Amino acid sequence: MDFEKSIQEYDIGSVFVKAVWIGPTRERISGSRFVRLQKSELSVSLLMSMDIQDIPGVEFGVAAFVDSALSGAISGELVQISLLQVNDSKSGVGDVQLALMEQCTAASGDITAMSLCRMALPSIGHFALRGCIDDSDGKVCATIELGKNFSEWIERPLASHPNLRIVAQGQDQDIFTAVGQFGKEFEVFVDVPFHNTTFLVLFGNTLKREKMVMRFPDPGVHKMAVPLGRECLGGCSVKVLMAIPRQTSLGLDVPTSVGFDPLGTHWVDRRFNIRIPEVSRELTVNVTIAPPNPSESPREEDELVAISPGENATVQVLVAKCQGDPNAGTSFSCNEREPAANAKVLVIAVDKALLQLMPNALVNLSSTLSTDLFSSVETSRLWPSGVLPKDAYARAVDIVLRRLEIDPWLNEVFDVDSLGGTFDMPDQHLLEINADSLTVPPPGLPYGLALLGRVMNQPQPASGPSAGPSLRVRAASESDPAVRLENQFQTTPLFELISTEADGMGRVNFTAPPNLGTFVVRAYAVTDKAQHGGGEAEVIVRLPLSLTPSVPRIVRVGDEFEAGMIVSLFGTRGKPSPVVATLFADPGASKALEFLSDNGTVLPADSASGAEGVGSCDPGSLSCLAPVTAKTLLTDEDGQVEVRFLFSAVQLGETNLTIRADSGGNSDALQISIPVLAQQEEVQLATSFTIRSDKWEERSEEGLKIPDAVPGTGTLGVAAGVGRLPSVLDLSTRILETRTMVPYGSWALANVTIPAVLRLYGLEQQRTPSGRDIFSRAISAFEEATLNLEISNLTSEIWGLQWVKPRFSEPSRVDTSLNADAIWTANRVVGLLNGEVRELNSGIKRLTKLANVWSSVLERQIVEDARSLSKLGSKIDLATLAWTRLTLGADWSPPRCPSQDSSFCAEATVIEHLSIERLSRNIRNMSVEARAHLALTWLEADKPGHADVAAVVDSFLSDMRVAGRTAYVSARPGEAQPAGLQSQALALLVFVESNSSTQLVEKLANYVGRGGLSNGGFSDSAMAMIASLHALSQYDLSSGSIDPNVALNVSSGSIAILQALFDDPSDPIAESSTPFSALESPPPPLLFETQGTGEVTIVASLEFVPSQLLPFPTYRGIFVERIVQKAGPDNAPSSGPLARVPLATPLVITLQITTPDSLGPVVVRSLMPGGLEPIDPLVDPGAATECTADRLGISYRHWFYPLCPLQETRPSQVTFNYRYLRAGTHAISFQAIASSVGKWMLPPVQAYDEQQPEVMGMSAAGDLFEVCDPSGGDECSEIGADGVRAPSEPPKPCPGNCNGLGLCDLSTGKCLCDSGFSGEDCGSFAEQR
Repeated sequence: MDFEKSIQEYDIGSVFVKAVWIGPTRERISGSRFVRLQKSELSVSLLMSMDIQDIPGVEFGVAAFVDSALSGAISGELVQISLLQVNDSKSGVGDVQLALMEQCTAASGDITAMSLCRMALPSIGHFALRGCIDDSDGKVCATIELGKNFSEWIERPLASHPNLRIVAQGQDQDIFTAVGQFGKEFEVFVDVPFHNTTFLVLFGNTLKREKMVMRFPDPGVHKMAVPLGRECLGGCSVKVLMAIPRQTSLGLDVPTSVGFDPLGTHWVDRRFNIRIPEVSRELTVNVTIAPPNPSESPREEDELVAISPGENATVQVLVAKCQGDPNAGTSFSCNEREPAANAKVLVIAVDKALLQLMPNALVNLSSTLSTDLFSSVETSRLWPSGVLPKDAYARAVDIVLRRLEIDPWLNEVFDVDSLGGTFDMPDQHLLEINADSLTVPPPGLPYGLALLGRVMNQPQPASGPSAGPSLRVRAASESDPAVRLENQFQTTPLFELISTEADGMGRVNFTAPPNLGTFVVRAYAVTDKAQHGGGEAEVIVRLPLSLTPSVPRIVRVGDEFEAGMIVSLFGTRGKPSPVVATLFADPGASKALEFLSDNGTVLPADSASGAEGVGSCDPGSLSCLAPVTAKTLLTDEDGQVEVRFLFSAVQLGETNLTIRADSGGNSDALQISIPVLAQQEEVQLATSFTIRSDKWEERSEEGLKIPDAVPGTGTLGVAAGVGRLPSVLDLSTRILETRTMVPYGSWALANVTIPAVLRLYGLEQQRTPSGRDIFSRAISAFEEATLNLEISNLTSEIWGLQWVKPRFSEPSRVDTSLNADAIWTANRVVGLLNGEVRELNSGIKRLTKLANVWSSVLERQIVEDARSLSKLGSKIDLATLAWTRLTLGADWSPPRCPSQDSSFCAEATVIEHLSIERLSRNIRNMSVEARAHLALTWLEADKPGHADVAAVVDSFLSDMRVAGRTAYVSARPGEAQPAGLQSQALALLVFVESNSSTQLVEKLANYVGRGGLSNGGFSDSAMAMIASLHALSQYDLSSGSIDPNVALNVSSGSIAILQALFDDPSDPIAESSTPFSALESPPPPLLFETQGTGEVTIVASLEFVPSQLLPFPTYRGIFVERIVQKAGPDNAPSSGPLARVPLATPLVITLQITTPDSLGPVVVRSLMPGGLEPIDPLVDPGAATECTADRLGISYRHWFYPLCPLQETRPSQVTFNYRYLRAGTHAISFQAIASSVGKWMLPPVQAYDEQQPEVMGMSAAGDLFEVCDPSGGDECSEIGADGVRAPSEPPKPCPGNCNGLGLCDLSTGKCLCDSGFSGEDCGSFAEQR
C-alpha cells in the first residue's frame, strides 16, 4: 500500500496490516494491526454542544480537543474556532473561498468552553465550522460541514428538534461511560435551546436508587451534579428525562415537515454510566525463577532462565500489598506497598504451547472476584415523543387520500409518532418507490443470515494406522541414555499451594519435565483481607543440544520424501559449530519405509553393523538400533541447523526413525514413529431393488464381479427390510411431540391423521411396546385435536378453519388453502377409521360435522374470489382450483346465476373458470402438487381410468430423477431441483392409487420415507407430514407390507450370504457382511429367493479399497475436481493450478463438486498428501473455510439461505459435511502449508451421499505433487513454469454412461468395461475363449 498517497487522500485514517510467518517447522503464525495514518503528529477534533440539524438561528457551543499520536490527549492548547460561509457554487469545503462569520478561541480539553464559545448559523446556506492550531508541520485543522441551501430544505424539510447532548469534562463525544470518585459529585453539561425545561434525573445501582428534579427557565448550557454516594458503589447508571413544554417562538425560518410541530411539547431521554473505581484490593505478585547454579549461568538482563529436563529451579513469588486495612477507609493507602505475610499462593506451571493452542490469559482476580453492583436504570418509552396539533393529522390524512386516488394499491404506513418521512416526499417519488417494491426481485442472498447445519458424527474409514507421529526423546549423554517417552510429557508439571513468609516471599521447587519448551509459571495470591493478585514468569526447559522434529505428520505409499530434525545448539554465541547427525533403524520394526542415500539408492538398514539382537538389550537403548547413515553439518549464527534424510514409503504400517545429534560433548536423540497410510480410502458400489412376492416363491439373480482391491479390504454387504413403518412411526412421533403456544389448525389436522394411519398396521395389537405406546398416545391426541377444531375454537361458521383462534379481530376472508387441507384430511381419516375404533367415534362425528362447515365456507369463498377476478379480466390460479376441486369433488359446480341466493352464484364465465376441464387443458402448466390434486380428484371419484390420471402419471415419470436408492419428481419439467416434500408424497399417492407399476415408485417411496433431501433444519409443514403418512401407509398396503409374511434367502453358489424372515411390519433391517476372501473364485451370481407375501427392499454393496489410483475422475452421480494454488496475502488463490512449490509455501486447496440431482447429506473428504499439512480454522481463524453460496442453501418464504458445510480438519484428511447438496456446482476451499520436502502422491478427493454411499465421485489421483527445498538452488526459490499444472479438460461423457456395466473414463469419454462385457457402451457380452 502507498502510505503517502493514503495520507494525502485521507487526512486521518488507518491501514490494516497483516503478517503471516511460517516457522522453522512450517507452523503458520499470523498477526494483524491497524496502523493510524495522519499528516501531522497532532490532530484536532471539535464537539458541538448539540446537533442543530442544520437549523439557522439556533445557538450552540463548541469545545475543542487536541491529540498527539505519540503522547495522547493534550490539554490547554489554544484552538482557534471559526464559523465560515461556503460559496454555494462549490461542491465542498476543501479549498474554496470561505467567508468568516464568527470566531472564538477555546482551550483544548475544556468542556466548559461550550458556554463561552457560542455561535449560530446566520441564515439558510452552507457553512463550515473549523478549528485549527499551529504545528511544526503547518496548520492542523478539523472541519464540520453545516447547513443546507433552500432547495435542500424543500427536499428534506425540518422534521425533528435539535439533538441534545450530555457531555462531561475530558470527553470528546456524547458521554456514554465516565469515571467518577466515590463521595464526590460528577458534573455533566447539557446545552438546551428551549425555555422552561424540566429534567428528571434517575440514578443508582442494585442497592439503592435516587432521583433529582431540575428546572431551567432559560436556554443555555446547564450543569447537573450527580452525587456519587452509596447508590453509585460499584458504578451506577444515570437516566436523564427532559420535558420541553410548548414554546412561544424559536425564530426558525425554514420549511417544516407536514408532521412536525417545532414549537410543540416533546420529551428527550438520555442515559450514561458512571464507573466508580473500587478501593484497590489488588496484590502485587512478582514471579522470578532462580536457576540451579546462578554463578555458572551468566545471562543477559532480559534472557529467560533455561534448565535441562530433570533439573530443579526455585520459583520465587514476592507478594506485596497496599499499606493498611482495605476495610478501614481513610487509613488505607496504595501509594506505597508492604510485604504480604501469610498470603496463600497457588503456583502453576503450564506448557506455553498449550496456552497458544487454547489461549488462557492471566486472570485479574481483583476484578473477577469483586461484587458487581452495577444495574441499568431503564424507563418506559415516552410516547408520543411529541404532541402534534390536530391540523398536522388532518394534512397527513389529506395527503394519504390524494395518493390513494392516484394508486389504490399504495402501501403506506400512517405512523402517528413520525408523520415526517414519506409524507414530505413528492408524490411521484413515493409512487416510484412503491412500484419498485412490488417488482419480483431477482434471485439472490439476503444479508445477515446465520449459517445452518448440524454436526455429522460420521465414523471415519480406517485408512491405515494413527495419523500423526509419536515421539520418544532420548536424554543428552555421551553414553546410551534413558528414553524419555511421550506419555511421560507433562503439560502442567507444577501445581502447588504455598504460603509467604514475613518478607512476603514464597518459594517452591520446580522440577523440569521431560518435554522441552517454554513453560509459563503463574502465581495467584490471596490474603485474609480479601486482597487478590496474580503474576507470571517464563522458564525454558532445554538441553545444551536439543532436537525438534521436522517430519510430515503422515505419508502415503509411493511417497519419496525428506524428514529429520532441527538441531538447536545453545551457548555457541553466534559461532557456527559442527554437528554430527546419525540416523538409526530398528531391525525388528515395520518395513513401511525404506532409507535412501542422497543419490536415491536404498540403504541396507537390516544389515547395518553394530546392532545387537532385539531381544538381548534394553528397548530404551540406542544399542538396539542399527546406524544407517550419518551427516556432518554446521549450525548457523543462531546455533540451529536442519538435518534431513531421504525416505521412500513402500507399504502400510509405522516405522520408528531415530536420529542422534552430537556436538562438543553434548548430544540428544529423538525417535519418531511415522505412519504410512493407504493412497486412497474405502469406496462403496451398490445397487438397490425390490422383490414383491404375492405368491409362494420369487427368484431374482444379480451378477457379481469382485473388483481389483487392496488385499484384505473387500466385503460384500447385503441389507434387506420390509415396509415403511419406521418412517411412519418417526413422522407420528414428531407430530405428537410438536408443541405450540396455542392450538394450531394445521397441527390439529396432523394429530387427527395419526390413528387412522397406524390402525392400518394393527399397532394396537403389535408385539413391540413402542408401537402400542404410540398408538395409545395418538388416540388421546386425536380427541384433543377434534375438540380444538370445534366451532367456537379454531373453526368459525363464517370463516371456516383458522390457523389460530382470533384474539382481537376476525379475519377478513376464508383461508381457502387451510380449509381445503382440512376437508381432504377429514374425509380420508373418516374413511379409514370407518367407526372401527370405539374410542374415536365421538371425534369422528365432530370431524364429519366440521367437514360440512369447511366445505360450505370454502365453496362460497372460491366462488366469490372467482367472480372478483373475472370482473378484473383474470382467473383463479390453477393450484388453488386443483386443490379446491379435490376437496369439493369432481362433479361439484357452483349454482348458476340468477339464483335464490344472489350472493352465492356464478355466471357462465365463472363456472368455466372453476371447471375441472380447465385443469385438464393445462396439466403441463401446473405444479407437481396441482397435478397430483387433479389426479387424486378422479381417483377419489372412482375413475382411475380417466385420461387425466394417465396424463399426470406420465408427466411424473418424465420428470422423475433417480439418485441411487431414491427418486424424486423435479419441481418443473427439465429442472434438477426437487418439488417439495408434500408434492412428492402426493405424487407417490397418485402412483399407488392408480396401480402404476414401476421400480421408480419404490425409489420415490424411499425419498418420501427419509423426509426428502434432509431431516432437521426447518420443520416440514404439517400438511407435508399428513400427505407423507397417507402415501407411505397406502404404499405398504398395496405392496403387502402392512402384514408381511416373507422369508428371504441370499446366496452366491454354495455360500450363504443372508437369511431372514419378515412377519411383522416392525421387524428390523437384516444385514450381513461377507469378506471377498470367503467367496468362491470367481464368485457365482447372487441369488435372491423369497417365499411368502410382501415386498422386500434389498441393497447389495461392495466396499473395498481400489488397488490402483485412477488418473481420471470417477463419476457415479457426483463429479469431483481439485486444484492446488498458492495463497495470496488475503488467503485467496494467487496462482494457477500447481504441481510444484517451494517448502513453506501457503496454499489454497479448492474442491469443486457437481451433481445433476439434489442430494441429501453429503460428505466430501479430501485425503491430504503427506507433504501438505491442512490448517485447522478452529486453531487459526484466519484460515476459515470459503464456500460458494450462490446455489447452495435452502429456500424459505422466498428468501434463499446459504448453507456452507461443517469442516473437520485432521493431518490425514479434511472432511466437509453438507446438510444437503442442491443440484449444480459447488466449490469449497481450505488452507494448507507445504510442510515437508518430497514428491508426494496426490490421493483422490471423495464425495458421497451419506444415506446412499453408492452415489459418489472421486477426483483424479496418482499425480505427484513436489515440494522442493528453496535452499537447494535458485530453481526452487520461485514457482516457475514447470511448477504450474495444466488446467484439466472438461469431462467427456461416455456412451450410455457405460450402461452401469463399466467405469467411464471422463478424460477420454471411453468406457472401461467390467469383466464379461464389451462394446463402446459395455452393452455387449464379451466373447468367451
